[in-house]
Amino acid sequence: MKTLLIICFISINLTAQDKRFTLSAQSELADKNTHNKGFDYGFNIGAELNYQRTVMYNNAEVYVFPGLNGLDYFHLEGTLIGFNHHSFNERWRYYLGLLKGGFIVREKTFGPMVGFDFGIEFYFKNGLFIGGESGYDWKMDDKAWDVNGTGHGVWFTAFKIGITL
Repeated sequence: MKTLLIICFISINLTAQDKRFTLSAQSELADKNTHNKGFDYGFNIGAELNYQRTVMYNNAEVYVFPGLNGLDYFHLEGTLIGFNHHSFNERWRYYLGLLKGGFIVREKTFGPMVGFDFGIEFYFKNGLFIGGESGYDWKMDDKAWDVNGTGHGVWFTAFKIGITL
């Protein structure tokens, strides 16, 4: 069964047509999913490079949260298995990232992260686009403030704006 799934995955990827590369900036909405009582979410910004094909996509993302809960936060992650659908003359894109993985840096500690996301984007005729995204990440960055940290889950919602390359 595993072999069949791998063959299907590879064949979908190899036969898919390129759609577009995009570059976007995004920011997550503030939530109360923090580890202190002061609701210290603050400013955050990310950049994402996305490679879209007919059925599947992959991306790489860099995110920075200066001073999140008193410690600077940085993560680098990518979507390893992602599916998307383009409709209405390629102007709308719907996507589901089934497997994201990466790592987090806080102070001098590193921690892995995994998750999934889903979203929608609208493309203007001039190549600009806007979108919204939501998802869930399991993060192991709590070792920065708790040496026995066992990880924590975070639901997120973000808005993005970008360009087609």
